[in-house]
Amino acid sequence: MNIDKKIVQKLIEEVLGSEFMINGIHDSSKYIFVDWKHKKYDADDERGHRIGVGPVAYNKLTKEYKLLGSGEMIHGDYMDYLNEGVEEHDDEIPSLEQIKAGILRRQYVNSEDIGYLGYILEQELGSLKFYSTWVNELKDEPHEVINTDNKEAVKRLINFWNEIGFEYRKKSESELIIWKEKKPSA
Repeated sequence: MNIDKKIVQKLIEEVLGSEFMINGIHDSSKYIFVDWKHKKYDADDERGHRIGVGPVAYNKLTKEYKLLGSGEMIHGDYMDYLNEGVEEHDDEIPSLEQIKAGILRRQYVNSEDIGYLGYILEQELGSLKFYSTWVNELKDEPHEVINTDNKEAVKRLINFWNEIGFEYRKKSESELIIWKEKKPSA
């Protein structure tokens, strides 16, 4: 692979800022794709994600570098090459232990983690209402309000939050405010 990492890093910094860096390189027959990540957060931590920004693509024919937008990835020929040679995996639902391990490693709960928890609870408890909202008064604190019509689901979520050591508060019988990161000890 013959890319100039200095050019790629400069492009990443120009568009995303200096807190982002090169994370991985994937070679295809037409492009070399360079992923990026936040310097502070792991690649699977949503706090370091930017919506609508894809990898840097180096065109082997034209020798041009381009930081892709989400529209270009869908409507250009990039998608044809992005997964070339990459083994496909079915989207697996992680186990509760895998979700817990990810949260504890990041010290942060991704929205995806909450979605997986809802899916697991529905598989175990049967059909249930499960969605999340926010509390305006807590807008500066990373939190979500889990709404569910199942008391057992609320109980299991409380147990899970106790296991990870993150704060929560019962708002009502069907609403649980959960904090997405551990509050510092007083």
